[in-house]
Amino acid sequence: MKLLILCPVYALFLYTVCVFGDVFNDRNNDLCWEGLGKSDEANMCQIKPFRTDSAISIRSEQQKVKELRNDNLTRHTIQNFRLQFLDIPTGDDLKIHELQLENELLLFEAFSGLMGYLLPGEFPIGAIRNAFRDTDSSHLWIFQVIKLEILVVLWIIFWAILSLCLPVGVMVFFCFPTNMRRLNEELSNDSLDGTRRTTEQTLGRLLHVLLILMLFPVILILAGNEEISKSISKAPLSVTTIYDDITTFIRNSNMQISFITTSSTDIALEAIRKELEDGETFLGQPYQQQLTSETGLDMALASLGNLKNETSKVSSIVSDLLGECETAKKAGKALQDEIQEMTRQLVAIQQQCTANDRPLCFTIQFSGFDITLPLNNLTTDSKIHELDRIKKNDTLNKSIDAARKRYSNIPGQLVHESTAYIADIKSLLSRKRTDVYKSTHELDVLARTLTEEVNVSQKAIFTILENAVKWDLWRWLVILAIGALVLIIWSFLICGAPCGCDVTSKTIPLLILGISLSCLISPIIWALGTVTLLLGGHGRSFICHPLYDHPNYGILGEFLDRGGILYEEPEFFFDFSSENDSVKIANVLNGCQRDQTAYQTFHIQNKFPLNKKLNYKTWDDLNTLMNNFTKAKFEVEILSTSLQINLQKLSLASAANLTDYRLQISSSISRWDLASFSDQLNSVGRQLEDTVIIRKMDNLAFSMRKLVQTEMQRLNDLRGRILYKITSLEVLLPTLNAQVNQSLSQLETIQIFLDNQGSEISQKVKRQFTDRIENHLEELYSYTTKKVTKEIGKCRPIWEIFHAGRFHVCKLIFDPLNAIAFASFFLILVFIATTPIVVKLIDIYQEGSREGGFSYSHRESRAGLLSDDDRIWTSPSSGSLEEREMINTLPTTWISPPPRPPTVASHVQPTRNPQPPTITYTRSSPRPRSKLSGLASRITGARSKTPQRRETLRETLRLIEPIHWKSGSTTPRSWI
Repeated sequence: MKLLILCPVYALFLYTVCVFGDVFNDRNNDLCWEGLGKSDEANMCQIKPFRTDSAISIRSEQQKVKELRNDNLTRHTIQNFRLQFLDIPTGDDLKIHELQLENELLLFEAFSGLMGYLLPGEFPIGAIRNAFRDTDSSHLWIFQVIKLEILVVLWIIFWAILSLCLPVGVMVFFCFPTNMRRLNEELSNDSLDGTRRTTEQTLGRLLHVLLILMLFPVILILAGNEEISKSISKAPLSVTTIYDDITTFIRNSNMQISFITTSSTDIALEAIRKELEDGETFLGQPYQQQLTSETGLDMALASLGNLKNETSKVSSIVSDLLGECETAKKAGKALQDEIQEMTRQLVAIQQQCTANDRPLCFTIQFSGFDITLPLNNLTTDSKIHELDRIKKNDTLNKSIDAARKRYSNIPGQLVHESTAYIADIKSLLSRKRTDVYKSTHELDVLARTLTEEVNVSQKAIFTILENAVKWDLWRWLVILAIGALVLIIWSFLICGAPCGCDVTSKTIPLLILGISLSCLISPIIWALGTVTLLLGGHGRSFICHPLYDHPNYGILGEFLDRGGILYEEPEFFFDFSSENDSVKIANVLNGCQRDQTAYQTFHIQNKFPLNKKLNYKTWDDLNTLMNNFTKAKFEVEILSTSLQINLQKLSLASAANLTDYRLQISSSISRWDLASFSDQLNSVGRQLEDTVIIRKMDNLAFSMRKLVQTEMQRLNDLRGRILYKITSLEVLLPTLNAQVNQSLSQLETIQIFLDNQGSEISQKVKRQFTDRIENHLEELYSYTTKKVTKEIGKCRPIWEIFHAGRFHVCKLIFDPLNAIAFASFFLILVFIATTPIVVKLIDIYQEGSREGGFSYSHRESRAGLLSDDDRIWTSPSSGSLEEREMINTLPTTWISPPPRPPTVASHVQPTRNPQPPTITYTRSSPRPRSKLSGLASRITGARSKTPQRRETLRETLRLIEPIHWKSGSTTPRSWI
């Protein structure tokens, strides 16, 4: 309710002030009315104090509020002003992701870890440094290397001994066989045969297990070989991609940095140039507005315009007044002449009167009819003439126009006096722009130099890789041949390994061939393992460990940093380094891994210092020039000497007092009434006797009456107009005088303020102008620094390139090499474990072969278990007569077997002359038999399946017959 009551009161108050106060700024009138509903805008309304004759108040509290708000608005405008910079091109795309290294399967990484236990745990940086600097003798350096690699040397020697022990042991076994022992024919042989059978089965199972284990290193060798071959074959493409990406990264980074610096500099400096050239808008007008807000100069000049109009109006009235006064003087003089003429005529008529009429004629008194219109005092007044000269000379108007022109020319005058400073600022900014372009040109030269170095390195590396690819084919073939040979050995052993079936004639040769080849290939595999261990293990320790030493990369720093082994002076990144700042490889890799910008990571500020080139705060010459420009004095003269003199004259002239003149002029023109005098003439004439005199009297009265109606009336009209103008001047001159005094007081106060505070205002406005320029420069520096140091030229591709290179070398080459080394040594171990088993199996099979030709048949004949279903032995039909006779003469221990039991049916062949025994096989239906006989039957049957085995058996029998047969002895019936 209180608010509803106060709002109309507040509105009425504002209305009253706006209407009667004459104090509002025209620019803020709308805000005043809108302030009824908006308190913030209402506060901006400025009410200036009423103009009085006293000195005006320059700094009221409301003006201070306005000044503070204007300052805030100025800062807000400067802060919100943003230059429109160009979009940054992205550049060419990188191809490192086309390698698709993330899809690679890391199958061999674990083997590098296993083989790494043999190698030195610490990088021998001291020994390498001494080797490069030749500080130690060769013998001492070799001793240090051996001491460092003692475990590797012992490992290689150990496996060399193992690989040589294998062929030596097999050679001893085959070259010095034990004498064949005769088999006892006791019943205990059955248990020995069972143990042998169990041993054979156990060894067979172990052999199968070892053969299965043998496949693992073989597959590992072949897989590692293929992985290395694939990696080396892809190495030229990968290296080309890596170097192309490095070149692309250099080109993109240089392009983006150069583009952002040059384009942004051009945009910012062009905006500054336009503002410098349009100084009236950005410098002069703000200064003029500031003067207006501080002094009310616009209102003072506006009042001068009103004063000019009022003065012109008063001057016109005065001129008209003086003119009418002159006319009135002339009319009064003419009227006076007419009256005097009539007076002469009256005197003449009186003299012509008759004696009778003479007393009556002389009763007419025409004295005192002088015209009295006191205009001389008015027309001779200097103040009135001064007011009249103002219009004629027009000096006041010219001085007022000059003051208003000087006020309107304040922006141009300020710009004109600042021309030298503005020209110096433009020249300095042009030089700074040239410096930026020179720096970008140096950056271009650096980029071209780096690109050339990259191209040279690419050509050298590519040539090496091409040769490596050519030679890698032979490496691949050698390892493939070794793997194929191992597979052949594995095939021989797996074919000769017992599988639950009967032993064939190829079993022993296959086993012998397999074990022989394994003995021959063991040194080759040892050599393969040694070479791959030396390459892969040392590559992992001396190359991969430094490459994966995140985040320190100390070994790389020892080689590549300033004072390092390879780049003692200058360092690897000497193109980006300076005397006081060096680029460390660890900082580069860590920064690129965190996707920092190239400018920050590679310390490009050493070659292109943004802070020096674009930070205006470091430009001492610009700061000095700005300070000189700001502190330069600028004087504004609004109240000139001529204007002051004219206003003072006008003030004096307008102080004229016209009341006396008006009162004087307001008095009667004559002391007597001429109309009454005319009536008197007519009355006297009617009383005269002389008709002539009467007629003359009537004519004179008529002329007098006519004079009154014409000339006197005209003079009265002139007097009335004069009185009106005097009255108007009496009304206007005090107002004009007050206005003149007020304007003069205002202008004097303003001029005093300008003389004392004008320089401060100009400095303030110039500071705002320079702040605007500095804001553009600050925006340029902030934008460019933000983009260059945080957004563009991200060096993550360098990290990806580095990671791709180390991944390709370590994971795809060194890890497979270590896997091959592990597989080689493991394969030797498998060979060592397999060889005794195979040798034992060969021994068992050979013993079985010898027993199969003699003991088996002997025991069967003694037990009387042979039947016609068994195999039939006959004398060999081959051989010469001398051989048979020699056999018959040899002693024998053969005892004829007893007759066969009658329960067993036998088919006896007719008696015939003994012939050389031949072996024929007939298989009857199976019947129960002993384990030994069954084993012998299987061995004999298995070996007699082929002609080659039959021939071998004949040769065995041919050796047995001379020992066991007597000449002329009776052979068993089953052998006939």
